[in-house]
Amino acid sequence: SVTKDTFMKPELRKQWITKQMNLAKLNFLDGLNFDYESAIKKTETDVRDAYTALVKETNQAFKKEMPHFQVTVDVAWKPNTDLRFYDYVGLAENSDFLFVMAYDERSQIFGECLALPNSGLPQAREGLLLYLKGLRKAISPNKLVLGLPWYGYFYTCIKMDEQEKCEIKQVPFRGVNCSDAAGSQVPYAKIYNRKEINMTKWNGTSATPFFDCITKTGQPCQMQFDNPYSLSLKYKLAREMNLRGVGMWNIDLLDYSDTTEADIMRREMFAALPGESQLNPLRFLRPETTFFDNRATSKPRTAAVCPCSDPKLCEPIKDRNRKEVFAFSNENNETHWQLFDWSKLTTVVMFNYLNTDLMCLAHSHGVRAVVLGAVSELVVITPALRHLWVKNQTQIMQDNFLDGVNFDYEHTILPAMHHYRDAFTALVKETADELRKVQPYAQVSVCTVVDAFSQVMAYDYPALSEAADFLFIMAYDESGTLHNGPNSDYHVTQAGVESFLKQNISADKLVMGLPWYGDVYQCVSLQGDDCVIEPSGKGFGQWSYERIVGVLQTVPDRYRWNSTSLTPYFTYTESKTNISHMVQFDDPRSLALKYQLAAKMNIRGVGMFLIDCLDFSKTAQGQAMRKAMFDPLPSRSRSNNWDVLKSMHQNSEYYGNALSSSEDGDLSPPPLWRPEAGFKITASKAEPVQSVVRAAIGSRTNG
Repeated sequence: SVTKDTFMKPELRKQWITKQMNLAKLNFLDGLNFDYESAIKKTETDVRDAYTALVKETNQAFKKEMPHFQVTVDVAWKPNTDLRFYDYVGLAENSDFLFVMAYDERSQIFGECLALPNSGLPQAREGLLLYLKGLRKAISPNKLVLGLPWYGYFYTCIKMDEQEKCEIKQVPFRGVNCSDAAGSQVPYAKIYNRKEINMTKWNGTSATPFFDCITKTGQPCQMQFDNPYSLSLKYKLAREMNLRGVGMWNIDLLDYSDTTEADIMRREMFAALPGESQLNPLRFLRPETTFFDNRATSKPRTAAVCPCSDPKLCEPIKDRNRKEVFAFSNENNETHWQLFDWSKLTTVVMFNYLNTDLMCLAHSHGVRAVVLGAVSELVVITPALRHLWVKNQTQIMQDNFLDGVNFDYEHTILPAMHHYRDAFTALVKETADELRKVQPYAQVSVCTVVDAFSQVMAYDYPALSEAADFLFIMAYDESGTLHNGPNSDYHVTQAGVESFLKQNISADKLVMGLPWYGDVYQCVSLQGDDCVIEPSGKGFGQWSYERIVGVLQTVPDRYRWNSTSLTPYFTYTESKTNISHMVQFDDPRSLALKYQLAAKMNIRGVGMFLIDCLDFSKTAQGQAMRKAMFDPLPSRSRSNNWDVLKSMHQNSEYYGNALSSSEDGDLSPPPLWRPEAGFKITASKAEPVQSVVRAAIGSRTNG
């Protein structure tokens, strides 16, 4: 241990090192571990460099005395978290390795103040990738050891809802209102001996166990922890990333008494460490455990009794030949559903909910109703869990008379990660095969990024297209949080579709997904249309089309048209805060151009994320907005409307020559809905964007 006062002064550093050296020699020790965890602000470069200097000088002094002395440094689960702006590259270069503390990941909780996992598998991977590739210089895997917790967190819940979300009191930490300090750390030995251990559940997103409980005073509580199986998954991650090794905090947190139970506990925990035999993946789960990522999903009915007023509405939709208009719906709201233009839709996806009332309504219009196939990495890579998941999804589809599943799996898969790539392909194929056994017309679709050659989402797209009915190309989030640009650039979208065709994927296997929301950037400075944003992405947000129009109505003269990306945008400054923003979005005009493009390329169809982003009030304005956004969509007829859109694409005059990148005149759209009567749309040459495919790795609206 060392204090800032010590390492800031060279003479005190020297004295401290001499003391540590003598201590090591006197006790025949093999080295020293640094566990300094205080905040170092980004601007405190002198403090940062002084700490690195201490590590360097210690390492040099120890190695001079004994070449085999080991000097290691503890670092947080990911760089720069908790205001720890350390020189991680310098620390790695001047030590034997960094001990990455992949725990206490909720020391700063952003968003809802909830009890959350202590050491999530996705977070462990994220942190390691940042150390390996996200700093000014790559750190060798041989310089990293993955440290994992042999303890958990006990939280008392202010309230717990039906989805087992445990709301906790707000305890601030380093500028964030909510932190894991609201809970208390509990050794694995005590967790293991609680009676609730037999009621352990599984968080499929974080790949960690938890259980609910009741305190002595009757308050709901929750225990978030790791067990041998969840730890084994992270040990496996360390092996796959070729790290130097793994470790734990701390080894004393087991039961070392001379009892049978204690012996079993110790054997299980130590057996999970690398080098031992593989664990049974179901060993530490209750037999009845389900594997939903989204706990809000409705429970399947025990008997398949048609819930519709007319039993015929529970029959599957059998038409496979029509063009696709694929809508994601995030609002479990019957009022909204009634106001959809059902004549334009072919499939509606219940995104994060399940309600048979929507199925009945959709079927009454001849529209498919499918459920989101939310699945965790753990399930994907574990054949036994994949089998259970597929059986579960099949049962849900049967019990609720649904028409299929949509996969929205957006985990990073690098080109070398063949195991993960092939495991996901296997899951899609296994799901399609199983669903079609019980329902021959079941539809399986897969969401993809806009670039089929992405190096961060290197999926086997040809194999996925073979297994599924079609791929839903997410032609949005093309700029992301750190790059101020169009959300759905016409040319990037076109290049994206072409990238899938170049992989010899049939056009009839592709659906162009487009955004009914926009990106909002906070400007550090705004000069005309030049919005300079924070490099960190601070102030970035995503708004529904309804909200965008509401703001645009207050500044109608700011509407602009980017003649390169063929998308609208505008800027405005808040009068109260003097904060400026740029809003990049799509409207009926820009969407219509891309619908025409889809028709020209003769792909299977189009879709939107999300259909709920409109004004669904029964006002004249709401009705006008809905009509404007639904009207340009192709009808679900196999040919007629598609041919009309093709001809529109060839006749650029219909859209004010919007396909020309050299125009400077009035770009008023056709008679689609505009925010305000008498509102004139003026042209503006926007900053050009590269007409290349960009991997959609920015912040997704749907997570």
